[in-house]
Amino acid sequence: MNNIYQRQQEDHFVRMIAAARQFYAEEKRWNLIWTVVSLVIAVLGTGAIALHRQFNAIVVLAAMMVAGAEMLLLPFIHKRREMAARIQEAYDHELLELPDDATIPEPPSPEIINAEAQRYLSRASEEDLQGVRLWYTQIVQGKPLSVARFICQKENLWWHGELRTTYAHLIWAAVVVITLLLIVVGIYAPWTLAAFLTGPFLLFFPVLAAGWRNGQTHRRAAARLEELNAIADDFLQAAKKGELDEVTLMWRARQLQTALYHQRVADAPVLEWIYRLAKKRMERLANTPGQFGED
Repeated sequence: MNNIYQRQQEDHFVRMIAAARQFYAEEKRWNLIWTVVSLVIAVLGTGAIALHRQFNAIVVLAAMMVAGAEMLLLPFIHKRREMAARIQEAYDHELLELPDDATIPEPPSPEIINAEAQRYLSRASEEDLQGVRLWYTQIVQGKPLSVARFICQKENLWWHGELRTTYAHLIWAAVVVITLLLIVVGIYAPWTLAAFLTGPFLLFFPVLAAGWRNGQTHRRAAARLEELNAIADDFLQAAKKGELDEVTLMWRARQLQTALYHQRVADAPVLEWIYRLAKKRMERLANTPGQFGED
């Protein structure tokens, strides 16, 4: 039998998850800042252009400067995500007793992990602390390790996929609402078509295009996660039925874990308020018997 549920509550594992969440939180914060700044420039710029056409060039220049700064800072922002994914990989590698994969980079040093963990834990709520202590649900208890690994991997894949599906739908809804509002403003404002296209539409178009593109990106990520979840379920059923030996099952879990790592690096994290909005419902589902095919 495995002891995943008990071991994950040890200080060593708690600090690893806390450090990963801190890195993710920093990327989310930067993404939110750029989203807010872009929207503010678009909204205020539209108002300024409506009052005085002469502000057109200044407002568009400001929007271009923000877009340029974002491009320069993207590598720095994405680095936080990579660090978090490497920590989560090390966490799962050790907790689930998986073999090494030489293609995956080493996690940050213990000093960095401890420093980031302290930053997170110092401001974490009791709910947050409970989350990092009990990363995997208790349904893994009493299962053979070969089965428990796949249950944990399915739990990871399901969480990531559900969050991204929810996020994609919310982004698309926001794009539609903003587009409709923009059309209404364009109809009632005293603009010619040329003025509308070179003013408000030009300001909002990058925001709308980025929103639609992000929605598609998250939905594609969710589809890939669903595929991996189906593969994990096949492995889980094989483990439960004894169709494969322990060594083969271990390496199947390692292959799946590698795919999960690369998915974590590739996928932008969901904004914190959306994560918290969906968290309660998803926790209830995660603790439902049979949710991850463990019965």
